[in-house]
Amino acid sequence: MKSLIIFFYFIFSSLIVVHAQERKNFNFIITVNKEFVSTCTPTCIYLLKDNGEKTNVDISYYPGNLSIEEEGYEKILSFEGKIGLIYSSYEKVNGKECYNTYDIPLEIQIFKCGYVILEIYNLEDKRFKKLYYSFEGKNYIYDLQVDGSIVKNFTRKEIKKLKRKGLLKIITKNGRKELLLTS
Repeated sequence: MKSLIIFFYFIFSSLIVVHAQERKNFNFIITVNKEFVSTCTPTCIYLLKDNGEKTNVDISYYPGNLSIEEEGYEKILSFEGKIGLIYSSYEKVNGKECYNTYDIPLEIQIFKCGYVILEIYNLEDKRFKKLYYSFEGKNYIYDLQVDGSIVKNFTRKEIKKLKRKGLLKIITKNGRKELLLTS
């Protein structure tokens, strides 16, 4: 009986190891309004071709780890088109519970990095609405930090200061407002 239990233990252990090897794990942290995301509702990475065809890649997330099946990871690395992360959550904004969905564009290089920190700011929250401005017309903005490189939004104060000094222009490109740093 004891040898049978040991046999099943080794079989079960090897199945767990094989299953774990079928996933690609990333050091990935998501914060919303400066709070760590501890739970994640259905989330996916989407692949969008130029012709509008969209494919979803299932992922799982828990604080500090984003996990993708090996097959999905290979699709991402070989994909040519737009890649994005869809993240949805229940959160408190100005004292009220609400459900929000965030669409964050990603680059393939992110999946080759050691770590990613994604900070999302919901502009419906009074604290961040006063601080930031969304040039894309969305009710949120995001900052992205990848292996020491940072994509960061300017605060409203920083934008005004740079405009006064003549170092910043706001241009409209393809119907979208963009910031242009000048020297």
